[in-house]
This record gives sequence, C-alpha cells and structure tokens, in this order.
Amino acid sequence: MWYGDKRDAKVNIAMALVEKGWKIYGYKNDESDGMTDYYSPADWNGIAEKNGYVLCIDQNSLHYSGLERKEYIGGSATYKSNARIQKLEAMMNDEASTDNEKASCAVLIKKEREKDGAIEKYKVIETYPKFSHPNPKSCSWHIEKDGEIVGKGTGVFACYQSNDHIKENRIERDIKINKLIARFEKVLSDTDSLVAEVIQVPVTVTKLVEKNIVSLAESDIKDGFTFIMKVGYTHGKYKGNKYTFSYKGEHYYAFAQLTKNNKPSTSMGKSWSLTVDRINELLKKGHITVIEFVEVTEYKEKTVYRKAARKQTVSNVPAIETTEVIKGNDEAVNVPAEVAVSYNEEKQGIEIRFPSKPESNIIEQLKANGFRWSKRGFWYAKQSEATIEFSKLIGSKATDEERHTTEPMTYDEIEINDLHLYTVSDELQSRLHSASMFEVNYKAECIDIFEEIQSSALDVVNSTDNKHVQHQIKKYLQSFKKRYYSQYIKILNHRANNPSWAVTGRGGLNVRRYNKMQDRYGSMLGQFSDMKKEFDNRMDKFKAKVEQIENNRIKNEVSSIEELPEFKVERKEITVAGYTETTRAYIYKKYMIAKSWGMFRVFKDGQEVNTNLKTTSRLDEAKRYVAYLDKKDSVHPEEVNKVEDDKKQILRKEEANNKDDRQHYISKINKQIESAQKKLNALSGDYQTNTWKRQQEAASREEKKDNLNLEIKILEHLKEKAISNTMDEFDIVLLVGSFREDMRIKYKSRGKNNYEVKYPTVNPDAGVNGWWNQEVPKLQKRLNKAGIHNTEQYNEAIDKYAALVKGIEKPVNPVQQKIRKMESEVKLYKIDGYFPTPKTIVQRMIDLADVQDGETILEPSAGNGNILDGVSEYIQDNSLNADLHCIEWNYTLRQILELKQYKLVANDFIEFVPFTKYHKIIMNPPFEKGKDVDHVLKAYDCLKDGGRLIAIMSPHWTFASDSKSIHFRNWLNNKGYYEKLPEGSFKESGTGVNTVLVVIEKSEEETARAN
Repeated sequence: MWYGDKRDAKVNIAMALVEKGWKIYGYKNDESDGMTDYYSPADWNGIAEKNGYVLCIDQNSLHYSGLERKEYIGGSATYKSNARIQKLEAMMNDEASTDNEKASCAVLIKKEREKDGAIEKYKVIETYPKFSHPNPKSCSWHIEKDGEIVGKGTGVFACYQSNDHIKENRIERDIKINKLIARFEKVLSDTDSLVAEVIQVPVTVTKLVEKNIVSLAESDIKDGFTFIMKVGYTHGKYKGNKYTFSYKGEHYYAFAQLTKNNKPSTSMGKSWSLTVDRINELLKKGHITVIEFVEVTEYKEKTVYRKAARKQTVSNVPAIETTEVIKGNDEAVNVPAEVAVSYNEEKQGIEIRFPSKPESNIIEQLKANGFRWSKRGFWYAKQSEATIEFSKLIGSKATDEERHTTEPMTYDEIEINDLHLYTVSDELQSRLHSASMFEVNYKAECIDIFEEIQSSALDVVNSTDNKHVQHQIKKYLQSFKKRYYSQYIKILNHRANNPSWAVTGRGGLNVRRYNKMQDRYGSMLGQFSDMKKEFDNRMDKFKAKVEQIENNRIKNEVSSIEELPEFKVERKEITVAGYTETTRAYIYKKYMIAKSWGMFRVFKDGQEVNTNLKTTSRLDEAKRYVAYLDKKDSVHPEEVNKVEDDKKQILRKEEANNKDDRQHYISKINKQIESAQKKLNALSGDYQTNTWKRQQEAASREEKKDNLNLEIKILEHLKEKAISNTMDEFDIVLLVGSFREDMRIKYKSRGKNNYEVKYPTVNPDAGVNGWWNQEVPKLQKRLNKAGIHNTEQYNEAIDKYAALVKGIEKPVNPVQQKIRKMESEVKLYKIDGYFPTPKTIVQRMIDLADVQDGETILEPSAGNGNILDGVSEYIQDNSLNADLHCIEWNYTLRQILELKQYKLVANDFIEFVPFTKYHKIIMNPPFEKGKDVDHVLKAYDCLKDGGRLIAIMSPHWTFASDSKSIHFRNWLNNKGYYEKLPEGSFKESGTGVNTVLVVIEKSEEETARAN
C-alpha cells in the first residue's frame, strides 16, 4: 500500500477519535501552500489515549512509547554566553597575559558555563503515553491497558480517501471509519467489565552457579565440566568467556568456548588445550572458576483480566458465552471432587477428566500448564516435570479422601490360532480341478497363504511386550483374515465357474465371454492384491510403532546414564553409504564414534550400529549411547545364558524344520554358480579387435560377461540368505534359472524402453493354435508358481528384482566417473611441464605447510589437482575452514579442476596479479629452462607476511654456476631451506628426474625493512 494512503487513513481516523473524546498524540496540521508549491500534508503518529487505554495504530516498534516532544526556547542567551567564553579563552591563551589575569579568566569562564547550564533551553510540549507492545503480527492496531493487550485487529488502512471528489466514496469512507471507531469503543466497554488479576506465570531459566573448587584430579574432567574466565588473557581468552570439556588428547584436555546460547563452538580458533596442572594453577590464582548450569523455575507476574461476577436476575435466562482472556495461577479453586487424573504410560502423557465443563479459571490454568482439549473427552499433555506437578495439584485439590489412580488396562484375550477355519472345501477343490487344465492343490495353497499372513503378524507381536500394541495387532489380524478369506474364496469360485477350456478353445473362442470374464477376474485380483498391500502397510506401521516405543525406552535409559567412560582419540578409516574416509575417532573397547556427513556415528567391531539412535549431532549423546551399549553387553552371565538357551531352543526347532530345504537350496545354488563360472571362463581370453566386426563381437562378449557376473553375484547373495535361513518366497523362486532370466530381460527392457510389462494373456487376434496362445499357459504356470497372477504383481516382482540388483551393484558417481576417465585420457597427452604429484609427496608438503583455520591457499600450477585433493582432504579431516585457489593454463586440466569444484583465479601464474595475498602457497611448478625458480620468486611476492611457501623444484640451482642459480641460492639462504626427495619419487608420474622440496617463510620484519 502506498505510504500516502496510509497517512490519509490515519488522519481521517484521528479526526473521528477526537470527536469520541480520545486524546491524540503526534498530530500535525496541513501546512501546504499552493501559492509556493509547498506540500506538507496533515499527518498523525498513530497514538491516542482515553480513560487509561492506549490505542496504537501502525506501530512496529516502541519508539513513541513515553516519547517527549520538546520545543527549543534558549533564544540568543546561549549564543551571547558562548561569545563571552571565546573572548575569555583568547585572553587566557594570550602570551602577554599575566598569571593573575589567566586565573581570573578561568574563574570567569567557569561561572559563565554554570550560568549557561542553568538556562532552560527546551520545553516539553507533549508526552506520549507508555505502551509495552508493538502491533501484533498481522494486526494494524491494538489497545493496551496496564501493559496488557485488551484488543487488536485490522481494517485501519481501508479508511483512506481515494477519489475523494466522488460523494459516494466519502460516504463509504465515513461508514468504514465509524465502524472502526465503534470497535475501539466496544473494546473499552468490554474491558471495563473485567477485573484485573495478577497471576504468577512459571518460567524456566538456566542460571550459572559458581563452585568453590581450587584443585582438580583427572577424573573430575569429563563431559559437562565447564569453567569461566575471571580475568583477560591473550589469544581471544577474554574475561567472561566460558569453556566446556570437548575431548581428551594424549597429554592434554581440549575445551571448546561456549557461544551465547551456551553451545560448544566448533571453530578451532575458539578452543583451548590445557593440562590438569595448568588448570589447577589457574584455579589457585583465581583466573578461572568452575561453573555449573542449573535450570530453575521462576515465577513472573502478569496482569490478566477476567469478567467480574454478576447476579442473574432472571433464573430461566441462559448464560451468555463470552471469550475471556484469563490465566490463573497454581492456586486453583473449585476443582470438582470427581476429577480423574490418569497417566498414559504408552504415550507418555497425562489425561485429566472432569464430570462436566470446568470453570473458566481452571480451563485457563490447564492451558497455561500445557494441557489441550482432546476430542475424546479429556485434557491431555505430555509428561514433564511441570505437567506432572500440576496434575498432582489438581488431583490433590479434588478431594483428600478419594484419590483417582490409573489401574492397568486389561484386554480381552483374542484367539488367533484358528487357521483351520480358513480352508478350501473338497467340493470347491473338485470344481477347480474340473475347470482347469492344470491340477493345483488349492487347499495347500490356502494354508500357505494364511500361515504367511499369521506368521508376519506374530513376528511383530513377539517383537514387543507392550500389551496395548499386541492387542491391536491381534484384533486387526482377525479382522483381516476374515476379509481376505472371503475375497480368496470369491476368486476361486470365479475360476471354477469360468473354466479355461470354455474361453480358450476346444472348439472355438468365445471372445465376448472371454473379455467379460477377464475384466471381472482382473478386478477381483486387483482387490486381492490391494488387500495384501493394506496388510503389509499396516504391519509396517505397527513395526514403526514398536520401534518408536523401543527407541523411547532406550532414549530414557541412555539419558539416565551419568558417568561416561574415557575414550581414546585416534584417526581411523570408516565406510558410510559406500564411501570410505579417514577421520578422528573416539574409541572405547569394541565401540567407536566418528563424525561423517555432519553427524556422529557409532560403530561396533568396524560395522555401523543399526539403530535409529546410531547418529547424533552431539558428541556427548553419542558417548552416552556407547556407555549404554557397553552396559547392555555386560549383563549378568546367568541372564545371558537363560536368554541364549531360549534362543537356541527356538533356533533348533526352526532349523529342524528348514534344514533339509536349506541344504537343498545351497546345493542347487552351488551347481548354478559353477555352471555360470564355466561360461564366464569360456568367454574370457585375448581377442583381436582390429576390425569393426571383431569390436562388435567383443562388445557382445562383454555384455554376456556382465550378465554372468551379475548372475553369480545374485546367486552368491541368495546363498548367503540360504545359509542364514532368511530366504523369502521371491528368493526361492529366483533359484529357477528361467524365471531369473525372465526377470533380468524384463528389468533391462523396461528400464531401456520405459514401458509397463504386461501379464501374459491369450490374444484373440492371434488364433487359437498360434505360438503365443500356445505359450501363454506355460508362462502363466511359471508366474503363478511365483505368486504372480496379474500385471500389477508382475511389475512388483520386477521392482523387487531391480531393488536386488541395485543393492548388489555399487553406485557410480557420474562426475567422479567422468573425472577418472579424463585423468586416464590425459596421461596419454604430452603436456609441457605436467607431472602429477604423488600422494606421498603431497602428504609431506601438507605436513610442512601446517594449514590453519581461516587461511587462503594457492596452488599456482594445479595440473589435475593432486595437491589440492590432499589439502582438501586434510581440511575436512580436521574440520578446518580454508579457501583454496588454483591456476592452470591447460584447457583439459582446467576442465578436471572445474569438475572437482576448485576455484580457478587465472590462466598464467607469471602474469597473475593477486587481489589479496595468500597465507600458504603449495606448488609443483614446471622445471623447463629454470621456470621453477621464476615461479617460486613470483609465489614469494604473492605471500602474506608470516606466510609459508612449499615448492617442489629441480636440484639444478643447488649446484649450477649460472647467475640465476647463484642468485637464487644466496636468496634462499636468508629465506628458508630445502630437503632432497628420494630418487624416483616421480617415477609413477612418468619421469625419473630428481627433485628437492623447498620451504620458505616470509617474515614481517623483512617487509618492514623493504618499505
């Protein structure tokens, strides 16, 4: 909205408020002059007052709260006084003045200033009323009384005078203004009927408590240990800084500075390493003090309003419901005696039930303490110290004689061992055999289906001891079995009533009946499949619920752990999501904590712990979790033996039932792996590819080898599952080679052509005796054995196969793949001066460079970025923040650097003019014609004072007698030193030239002498 319209709206409202008896503040009359084209329209600051109420319009801050408007009344008195003081100062500074005259001038100046200070220069002409709040969000006005908002709303800026020359618009504007003023007046009248009440609002604050400790042992320094600086030190250690224990080094303890929110800083520049002796020394001197953070509940006074009690003159008149703004304190009254307080342990909540609607003051107390009304007929809140204390207060005020406690909820026993009810009758089995060309044991099939369903549900039931969840699962299982059985029998009846010979031949094809039957049959199978999906989804939800309950239990146990063990800090190699990196690790027994992708992860015996609590952003939480796992491992041997005996007994029973099948599967898989390996060996060998035909043959062989390698990996994966007895139905079906090959072909063709694979059905246009219609029964029989009866199930099976393949095949990063390809191609090119730096030398250069946090680093002859890769890895491992720049002239190498996302700042280093100088320069310059000397001298000019230069150079200058070499030797003697690298250091880069490593530091004193 245009600011001029806002100004007009406020001026129109100000005029209307004056008529209603409001006093307005900050109003300015229209001072525009048409004769001189001077434009200064009327304006109003938006503050008004009436009977102690303050109206604030368009106030986004407290600028006008209690503001005093002053008028200058000093006149010429101050000017004359300043003139006299100047003359006296001139006389006092005159060399010809005597000491007595100077003293007299000083006395007169002092009196003149005291006289000038007594003159009143300003007069307060208007004092704005005080208010405590700007306009609330999405509101253009509000009204306050005694610092509390009693009314708020919008509609202010609809009162501007747009097109005011039209009479109808003026009338419409006046109507809007009158409505707005009426709203203001209603707020005042409604609030006058309220009674002010001061309540105590609980506020949780964290206070810092200093401890009187002058000596510490090593065992006292653990997670949570914090101290505060009482004096100022150098290097950023200022008075008032707080430091908390971060980790224990080999000979020291590291402390991280706390931020304003009392969170440990992750910056290396805000850490402090101290020994125990140094800490005790600082404690004795009083330079630091041990502190502790304590949460304290304080009560803050707040003024609220509630409607005053009034008599009801007519008994049959219903009470008028009003919206009351009220919050009471903990001293609630008139709590009904029948109030019931119960604790829902499953959801960790508190439920308060009233026999009837409680009084308004009790409702406000409930809301103030975090309770919310539930549609199920009670007030609910999560369990916390505040809500438990309030619920006890409510329960104790209900009655001292009668206490409502929550008794354990009982559940009706549900009998689920009723699979004998879900079977196929002999009559239906007989009709199905007569209607089909294939004999299928539908009784056994039905038993297998419902045993699988029941087994899936019982697995979830046995995974928890929560009675409520177990009851819900059993209740849903019984309901689902009835619905699923009804649909299954309906499908079998459809098959029996529509025999395959009646629609697929033996005397002709009834196309109309066939299409009708297929549509209905497909619809029923679709519903059947949807029901199975519904069951699977519901079981997944139950599993998630069980997992959440278990996680909450573990979290409570983890949070209750107070003493943490001591961890060793080492650098370890970890693998997360297929990516391997070396990083700092905290080790305790067989557990390890390492930070990867911004989170601390817990590992056991080199493998990441597979729970939802395995990652956290806080190191202390990860350490507490490791302490919990270690405590869990150290259970009493008697309990461990009992649990293990129970498990062994169950496993023996399962293995007795599945041993024969498992051995059969393993034997079958071994034979298939052996057969595939023979085919793979036959395709391996040296083949010529000097013609186009031979190249095509080689490509075909490679494709077959890839398919065989994939098949072997799948079979090995199935073998592992067979050994561990974890094969499901789909895994068992995959043991059939023809089905596995069909899945592979359909998976590749679907991904290549992006189409939906259709379930094989008879094609009426192909003829009864056509090859396709002859193959359909065979294809259907093979798919039916795998539990596939329609197109949807067919594509679901292909999705499972795709997931299996993706899980076996390692993911390939396309950018990294392109970088590797370009780096391998560039090795065949001849690029002047390009010899990639080996990793061992890069590591030595990084050690000498001593990279610190916040530094800028330059690689002026970057090549393919080997040095930058090493520096980048070092920065990430040590959690540093450094800026890497590089220079490279070759186009292909520049492309590689851009793919690696390094910042290129120039093409030619010799011509490079840096915008800012660098802390560190690490380089491997070209050696031809003494270019390495020129590059090093240029790099020295680009170095900051105190910076360090690390360069690989040819040893030619160390012994040559030419002027350039002699000058460089003499120059280096005062700047740094060099060390010889082992012979053949660059052999892997394609050269046997000897090299030296030069280290130069640029001192600040030298720069000062040069200037």
